[in-house]
Amino acid sequence: MKERDPLLDSVQVAEWLGVSKRLVERKTKSGELPSIKLGGRRLYRPQAVEEFLEDQERQSTPATIKLPEREAG
Repeated sequence: MKERDPLLDSVQVAEWLGVSKRLVERKTKSGELPSIKLGGRRLYRPQAVEEFLEDQERQSTPATIKLPEREAG
């Protein structure tokens, strides 16, 4: 059987990301941060948190826009 990373609760995820527990809960409710409900607890896979961070990074990276060159004259 493959060894898995331990599941994290919302407090642990908030500490890892440096944000409030409330923000983690909002991102979970909106579907942006996947979680598992187990025995009344909301738990997170570390891999899912990493993917969430990568998505956030891609969204916050400004796109490069190439402007047309001006004609000399």
